[in-house]
Amino acid sequence: MANQVVNGTDLLLSMNGAVVAHAKSHTISVSTDMRDTTSKSSAGWKEQAKGRFSWNAKVDGLVSYEAGLCNYSSLMTAMLAGVEVTITSIDNTGGTIVGGLVTPLAGAAKYTGNAIITNVELSAGDGENVTFSVSFEGTGALVPTGAVAVTVGAAKIAATSATLVGLVASAGASCAISFDYGLTAACGTVGVANPATTLSLVPIAIACDATALTTATTYFFRIKTIEGTVTKYGSLMTFRTA
Repeated sequence: MANQVVNGTDLLLSMNGAVVAHAKSHTISVSTDMRDTTSKSSAGWKEQAKGRFSWNAKVDGLVSYEAGLCNYSSLMTAMLAGVEVTITSIDNTGGTIVGGLVTPLAGAAKYTGNAIITNVELSAGDGENVTFSVSFEGTGALVPTGAVAVTVGAAKIAATSATLVGLVASAGASCAISFDYGLTAACGTVGVANPATTLSLVPIAIACDATALTTATTYFFRIKTIEGTVTKYGSLMTFRTA
């Protein structure tokens, strides 16, 4: 499974379409508030319900004043102007960067959202590279710019049937969903998903009833999405019938 592990070098963060220049690392954090719903009938246990989502990002890098790049100077300018910027996290595996602009492969996983720069810090140690750090606070949703498909697992496994489960979020465009399953990693059988389409920016649960299976047999399966001309697959997983 090592070939499915993403290398951090391939994940890039851009501001207003230009990659943050000479970035050494970046972090994106998504969280949710919790609302206290404890009452007299909670039997002494604290109860909570999910509240609103929020997100923020931070980048650490080397200071450069090269013209035309999204560097320390442009970050500081945006900070002082108090302008809202567009932040995009891109999986650039197999893509290219020319003149500070990134061109990912078609279908590359990306998340984007609007944010305000809340902190820019400059560090200059004696005899060391000058570095910077910048912090962003999201001002709205952080959403995928393409469908995200996750294979979750198999449930209700019986002798000749099973329910395949996955999660899908779209980019707001119509996304067709199905499951592939079969006796080999090539799968071969297409299963009807429920629901079969989604426009939801938030991941929703998807199910598929696989029937006419063989008893005591191992099956391979994965979720599949088609959004326009881009096809994506969740991870390949297995289950064994009873």
